[in-house]
Amino acid sequence: MSATLLTAPTSRATLVGFYRLVRPAGPGWAAVRTEAGVGPSDDSIAQALLGWVLGVAFIYAALFGTGSFLYGRTGPALVWLLVFVVSGVSLARLLPRLWGSAEA
Repeated sequence: MSATLLTAPTSRATLVGFYRLVRPAGPGWAAVRTEAGVGPSDDSIAQALLGWVLGVAFIYAALFGTGSFLYGRTGPALVWLLVFVVSGVSLARLLPRLWGSAEA
């Protein structure tokens, strides 16, 4: 944050070039998008956030589930296994939608 406030902003041409290359999602890019002359991003912030939550649940369920099995806590281990499977399947179904526009 301090680097942002203490350094000079980049040139507008660099910002427009960045937008053309990356095409980040979000309403804050409307003026730059218009200046760049390209359409809006196909990315969805809501889907990216869902993917993040599912990924975190997947990893933590694997970690805590393994620990629960190792310590003989079968009940919590089965719950973590269920969370692991559900988040993994959901993430596997979501990823093609998130990465589909990058392949085109």
